[in-house]
Amino acid sequence: MTSGKSRKDTYYRRAKRENYRSRAVYKLLEIQERFRIIQKTDTVLEIGSSPGGWSQIIREITTGSILSIDRERQSEIESVTFLKRDIFNEKIEKDIERFLSESGSECFNVVLSDAMDRTSGIQSKDHAVSIAIGERVMELSYQFLCIGGRVLLKQFQGSETQDFKKRHSGRFENSRITTTSARRKGSREIYILFSGYLTG
Repeated sequence: MTSGKSRKDTYYRRAKRENYRSRAVYKLLEIQERFRIIQKTDTVLEIGSSPGGWSQIIREITTGSILSIDRERQSEIESVTFLKRDIFNEKIEKDIERFLSESGSECFNVVLSDAMDRTSGIQSKDHAVSIAIGERVMELSYQFLCIGGRVLLKQFQGSETQDFKKRHSGRFENSRITTTSARRKGSREIYILFSGYLTG
């Protein structure tokens, strides 16, 4: 069986070889191949973007406008607008509104979040943090997502996962939980996909 370290090294080396900024790109590529969540002209909001691996993939897929947000700095990617901001900052809504206005868009077709605070190693604590981030991602999605749009967010699976999914599923046509082969061995990391946004 492949060890966690070997898996990490394999994806790390592949990312370097293919000029991607992080091994996390293969998580998004796998999900995109399975569910086609990003279409070729979509406007995309990406949360938790640094160092920019997902931003690279999003730019390869869509010709639409892209806004990437993270608390940490991210070096420039052509045709990607980066905003260094905490999503819990009270000014974030105005920043997003300004981006949409300047890009000539009314809303985002897709909201993606790979955001997570630094993990503590305590499963219950990390799960609670991921729930809080997920709730904020959904709050922003309800403000800025186009009807019919999709939301993909990362979560550390735990006792509140099913309640979280159920709480938000009613506003979408479909919802599902998925994992990726690129996640580290033993990780409780999952992705929740909501598609077909029904109401603003």
